[in-house]
Amino acid sequence: MEHSSTESHPGDRIEFLQGIYHHWALYVGDGDVVHLTPYCKVPFLSLTLPLSLVQKDKLSDVVGYDGWRVNNDLDKKHVPRRAEDIVTAARHAVGRELDYSVVTKNCEHFVNKLRYARGESQQVNALFNLNEVLCGTCSYIELVWTRPPLNSLILYFYFVLFS
Repeated sequence: MEHSSTESHPGDRIEFLQGIYHHWALYVGDGDVVHLTPYCKVPFLSLTLPLSLVQKDKLSDVVGYDGWRVNNDLDKKHVPRRAEDIVTAARHAVGRELDYSVVTKNCEHFVNKLRYARGESQQVNALFNLNEVLCGTCSYIELVWTRPPLNSLILYFYFVLFS
């Protein structure tokens, strides 16, 4: 979904809809965003590098052909800092090299640290929650399957139903 920068306000979190992984930036006014960028522009390789650069770019340049939206959903969970403080901190960060980790220090962590004074990533949290569900399901299946009376019962019903 395409938006115009007139719908954005200084201090807003901007979410770029780039397939499976969404990029995040902070709107600072005049059509500009501040965001964490990799040194390497090769997709996925950039996720493995330990450093990133804070840049200020035109929102239109960052979005390219992807959609974007204002996403301040975490305002329901955390109180945002004052817009002036968010923008000032974002502008002071421009040009700085920061540590990067796709799990603990990514672009979403960076934007949330500026807006809420706490770094967290909903994308990473969702990924780990999915992993826990999948691992829990696998553990349950393994537990049921490795219990001799139960696995015999499962085999019996399998053959009764599908033979």
